[in-house]
Amino acid sequence: IGFTWEHEAHLYVKRAAADELLFGPVHRLRDHAAGRAGLFGAVTADGPVRGVAV
Repeated sequence: IGFTWEHEAHLYVKRAAADELLFGPVHRLRDHAAGRAGLFGAVTADGPVRGVAV
């Protein structure tokens, strides 16, 4: 399919562009969500710090 404004995919692209302007790049949102959920611990030059959530 050629990408046109008549195709439904343009709604996704417009929504993604607006969300990025409002909330910032996706990688920052993923990092923030992972940090809030405690999925990754703190990391130093010597390696991970055990028992410390970011």
